[in-house]
Amino acid sequence: MFLSGIQIDRYGNANVTLLGDENALGVKLPGGGGGCNLSCDANFVTLWTTGHRCPPDARGRRRYRVVERCDFVTSFGHRTADGRTRRQLGSRGRGPQWLVTDLGVFDFDAAGALRLRELYPDTTLDDITQNTEFAPAVADDVRTMPLPNSDVLAIIRELDPLGVHRKELRGPDLERRFALVPDGMAVAR
Repeated sequence: MFLSGIQIDRYGNANVTLLGDENALGVKLPGGGGGCNLSCDANFVTLWTTGHRCPPDARGRRRYRVVERCDFVTSFGHRTADGRTRRQLGSRGRGPQWLVTDLGVFDFDAAGALRLRELYPDTTLDDITQNTEFAPAVADDVRTMPLPNSDVLAIIRELDPLGVHRKELRGPDLERRFALVPDGMAVAR
């Protein structure tokens, strides 16, 4: 199962319902369309967002996508805001395994908290900390993700021949390019 959200918190909860709170509703969003049920029952969940990078606005404020706490929980992660676990709530599924963003790849530690596993060739730990509302854990063996080989790229392109995924990306992300250097590692260009 793949789920996204306008907000994803440190425990993998996702929000696609509203921004703000009951006292000051900011924005009403489309809602989960069944994602809430599936997030509780599916054994393999990958979260994703192409909006992890959140540049400051004219006033220097950032609208974070990876947040300390969601304004509303549409899809359940590993823990509620008050600390209750999936098991305590009777959820059958295992909770999210991964969060894939435009800045890196995260997994969840034994306590269900987000942990950085991989960076892309053009991202840094500083990019992660500046664009995340809290300080995520960082794996001891964090690494740079290798580029997909031509066979994997062909499969990806076959799954999305119309390039629909490109509509999710911001202009600067559409311009990202990588080149292989002689040792097989990727570098941004």
